[in-house]
Amino acid sequence: MLTEKDIDQEAADPIKEIPQSNQAEEYRKAPFAGCAWKPNSEAAHELVDKISGLIAEHEKRKRKRGSKQAQFDATAAGFLGDLLVAVTEENPQGWVYRPMGRSRFSSSDVTYHDFKSLTDEMTQLRLIEEKPGFSERFQWDDDDEPCMGRKAATRFRASSPDLWEAANSLGISSHNVRTHFILRLPSYPLILRGQSGRHHNHWEETGSTIKFPHTRETDLLANEVKELNEFLDQIEIRGGTHRDYNRIFNKGNDDNFHWNKGGRLYSQGDETYQRLNKEERLRMTMDGEPVSELDIRASYLTILHSVHGCPLDQSNDPYVLPELGLNARGAVKSWCAVTFGSEKHFDRWPTKIIEKYLSKTGRKLGRDYPVRMIRDHVCRHYPLLADWEKLDTTWAALGSREKAPERAFGSLLRSGPAAAASLPSLPIVLVPTL
Repeated sequence: MLTEKDIDQEAADPIKEIPQSNQAEEYRKAPFAGCAWKPNSEAAHELVDKISGLIAEHEKRKRKRGSKQAQFDATAAGFLGDLLVAVTEENPQGWVYRPMGRSRFSSSDVTYHDFKSLTDEMTQLRLIEEKPGFSERFQWDDDDEPCMGRKAATRFRASSPDLWEAANSLGISSHNVRTHFILRLPSYPLILRGQSGRHHNHWEETGSTIKFPHTRETDLLANEVKELNEFLDQIEIRGGTHRDYNRIFNKGNDDNFHWNKGGRLYSQGDETYQRLNKEERLRMTMDGEPVSELDIRASYLTILHSVHGCPLDQSNDPYVLPELGLNARGAVKSWCAVTFGSEKHFDRWPTKIIEKYLSKTGRKLGRDYPVRMIRDHVCRHYPLLADWEKLDTTWAALGSREKAPERAFGSLLRSGPAAAASLPSLPIVLVPTL
């Protein structure tokens, strides 16, 4: 039986550190702790009550939370779900991450105060281990000097064997935890982010979330997603993970922002089906029906040309340039994708694209396809991209236009039989094969 006394007796025993050589890789595997899980069985409810009671017994609060206690308990249940679900064969140490800046909680159902209080208590009780935010080192190429990389958010993991023993005694294990805990549907599935920025080491940093007033316009946008989430909650999806969508708008601090920048639907979670490759997606089923994939090819490039009154020729693959051939298709597509996410042409291939090309081909992307060479060929073929810095167009604006067919298609299918559901996958829509 897990009690505060038991944990206090163990407090003198140091928590074992992950070997230094494995730390970076273990931290990198950590999924996001969204605190969005809820108990889905009597065993899960009993475990949550046990841990919540332990925290309440240990707290030294002068005032009770009152009406806010239910919100704190939901955060505790959600975080406990994060810790248990995180332990997998790929992530055996069970680390999860959560940015601890107050602004990171501004558009979340979880408050900074509740999460900080919860993690402080669980740390003092030796239920969890906390690794403060840190910076990684990286190098662009084998010949470059290593330099300081982007900062990584705070990591947490369940560090007490008693916690897992308590779960196991109730029949909850790392193999069935997703049966005992399921994700809650978001109460207001609308997220607003600020302007993203370029770090001096060239990668793009995601804009911080922005708190916004709920208006008639935002309520309409949020209700569209809530309706879709509630509908899909009735559909049995296999072969890929999906629980709910959030709709993310960008550049909320832009003077010209009117809920017209971005607006894509993002399936929540680190294991979402949107992260699967095409072959894996096509093995999915919806209510037992295999899915088909409707690919909106070169969506941003197509929309850009349409906006400027020069429709794109769709008779051929837009990314296969005659002078470069099929082998360069991936490099051309990557260059376009990075450019659409930037305010101007870039000088170096991003690290992730370099690593992906290396793992796929065993070759160096920069040597096979230098950035400048690809840029020159693409700009000659698509003059609009040559003037990208001068155009009054951004990726966020293109994304806002891109979402229209995706939403309309989903709404059309939702009006039919339950089996006729659709899953947006960024520029792709998955539908049952009927």
